[in-house]
Amino acid sequence: ARNERRFPGDGDCDLRGLLASVSPSVPLSLEIPTRQLLEQGVSALQRAQWALDKTRDVLSHL
Repeated sequence: ARNERRFPGDGDCDLRGLLASVSPSVPLSLEIPTRQLLEQGVSALQRAQWALDKTRDVLSHL
């Protein structure tokens, strides 16, 4: 998906399983285009906060 991706933990991928198999020293980078939220007027700061919160939640359950 180029313009619409789900936040970590919201998609169909077993992200927890995938991340559990990766060394904790590997840096993570998020790229979550969400055109629909942008068009709904959700600010970049709010979208970034949601992404951070969702990522922290996924990582806290590893």
